[in-house]
Amino acid sequence: MSQILLLFDQQENGRLLAQWLSQFYLVLSPPCEQQVQALAEEPFDLAVFDGTALLRLLEPLQVRRQVAEPIFLPCLLVTPQPDPERENLSPSLWKNMDEEITIPCSQAILQRRIEMLLRARRLSVELNEANIQLQKANKLQSQFVNLVSHEFRNSLHAISGFVQMLELQYTQSSETVQKIFKRLYNAIQKSDKLTADLLILGRTGANRLEFKPEQLNLELLCRSITETAQANDSFQRQVDLAINGDCSAVVMDGALIEHALTNLVSNALKYSLPDGVVRVTLKIQNQRVVINVQDTGIGIPAEDQAQLFQSFHRASNVGQIPGTGLGLAIVQQCVSLHRGQIFVDSQVGRGTTFTVQLPLT
Repeated sequence: MSQILLLFDQQENGRLLAQWLSQFYLVLSPPCEQQVQALAEEPFDLAVFDGTALLRLLEPLQVRRQVAEPIFLPCLLVTPQPDPERENLSPSLWKNMDEEITIPCSQAILQRRIEMLLRARRLSVELNEANIQLQKANKLQSQFVNLVSHEFRNSLHAISGFVQMLELQYTQSSETVQKIFKRLYNAIQKSDKLTADLLILGRTGANRLEFKPEQLNLELLCRSITETAQANDSFQRQVDLAINGDCSAVVMDGALIEHALTNLVSNALKYSLPDGVVRVTLKIQNQRVVINVQDTGIGIPAEDQAQLFQSFHRASNVGQIPGTGLGLAIVQQCVSLHRGQIFVDSQVGRGTTFTVQLPLT
């Protein structure tokens, strides 16, 4: 049963209202000298004031509502008609009221107003509980992802070490053995990238993705990313880099930027044709760093573009091209932590351009 706290300076009005409300609710109606303590300590779902009590109890009311946040703690002001004191209530008082009713009025109207406020209170409590459960679920998911990812990465490191040892024993081996080693290395690299994506996803879900901006030579980082991507591409497709402006001393989180750009460039290569070209441009424009990653690949259908940055979402035309749907979600998180923006322009069959805009500081 809902509990109502009546805070009236007009004791007779308070007594009559408490007597009627007691038929439907638990009612607490303390005398004036106990009202401050009751407002601070007693549990209640709705506080009902008259005008003079509201003036006197405004400060403890504000404190109690702040303590209750994010749960809604409704307040109802009851004023007589006409009430000269009502005209003197300041805007700060009105901001702490959620509903007002003038008396005399019918009991049905008063109860409807009270029920509306109590319903809003119950919905607020339910929403807060749902948020708490969601946070717990996110925390458990993050812990699970971190555990699996670390165990997976440890196994990959062990496999990689043994492959290197075997390769040293077969330096003069046949072309077939060399192909096997290359496939093993490629599989390890793909698995290691997936593990890194999962770790970032887990930290993002738990709001623990670290942001450590520092002075960064973005030009060197972009060159390293594009050269590495081209060297590791099985089709040896061309990755062009064009730089316009001085980006040698920007303030950013190098690890996050590297992860974001690596994802964008590797995606551009993955969805390009075997003879395709990927173009990366880096420039300064309007006190922002602008990075474009353009490909001439399969493109993204218009109906998929709205969901493109959601975890695990993949476009409907990817066919048998492997992928997890994590890359772009992580790219957006990295960009958002820099208070930047990312845009996509794509046409099916003609290619895609991702544009990242980041503030210089």
